[in-house]
Amino acid sequence: MIEQYISMRTAGIMEKNHRNYYGECAALIAAYGEVCETRDMEVTKNDIMEQYKAKYSRRRAFHQELREYGMGK
Repeated sequence: MIEQYISMRTAGIMEKNHRNYYGECAALIAAYGEVCETRDMEVTKNDIMEQYKAKYSRRRAFHQELREYGMGK
């Protein structure tokens, strides 16, 4: 579903080092996290963003984009 699309899109961008699209990925991740929160799911927006931060731990520019979309420090 949408979670798989976001994961595949982010993985493709990270594999090819398309830094211009890091903001797009962060926006999709943040929007999905907000939907999860409004639907009273167990996971929060910050949890999802932290998972992506950990998965792509060496992408500082990506981490900055995640912070701009509301990830906690």
